[in-house]
Amino acid sequence: VPCTIVDPLIRKHGEKLEPRESKRIRKTGAPHPVLVSQSFNRTTFLQDYLEHLHETSVLVGLHPAQPTEDIVDTALQLNKPFAVVPCCVFPSFFPLRTLPCGKFVQSYGDFLDYLLLKDSRLRMCELPFQGRNQVVYLTFEDSLRRTDH
Repeated sequence: VPCTIVDPLIRKHGEKLEPRESKRIRKTGAPHPVLVSQSFNRTTFLQDYLEHLHETSVLVGLHPAQPTEDIVDTALQLNKPFAVVPCCVFPSFFPLRTLPCGKFVQSYGDFLDYLLLKDSRLRMCELPFQGRNQVVYLTFEDSLRRTDH
C-alpha cells in the first residue's frame, strides 16, 4: 500500500529511509513510502498538502504525540477514515481542552473521552500490545455516514 510518512524528525537522510529499512521494503516488493519532514497540523500542513490529503484513503497516527488531535480533526473535516493511538496528553500545551462537564483534559482517560466526543461515529478499542494501546478510529463505512459533529 503506498503511504506517506509525515514526521518533522526526518532529517538524517532527507527523503530517504535508513539503508537497512529501504532494503527490507525492497525485499517485500512494497512501494517506498513518501517522506515529508514537516509537522502535521490543521494549518500549514493542511494548506500545503490538501490535494494529497484528498487523495489519501486513511490517516493513521501511532503515538503521534502533539498532532493527535489535528489528525482526528483533519480526518473529520475531510470525512476520511482514520486510526490514532494517542500517547501523551500535553495538558500544558493544550490548556483549553475541556470535557462537556467543564473538566480540563488532564489524564489519558480524559483525552480519550475528549477525542471520542468529537463525533458520534468514532469508536475505540484496545490493541494487543503493552503501554498506550487504545485506538480511536473512524471506519470507512462510518465515514460514508454523515452526522452532525
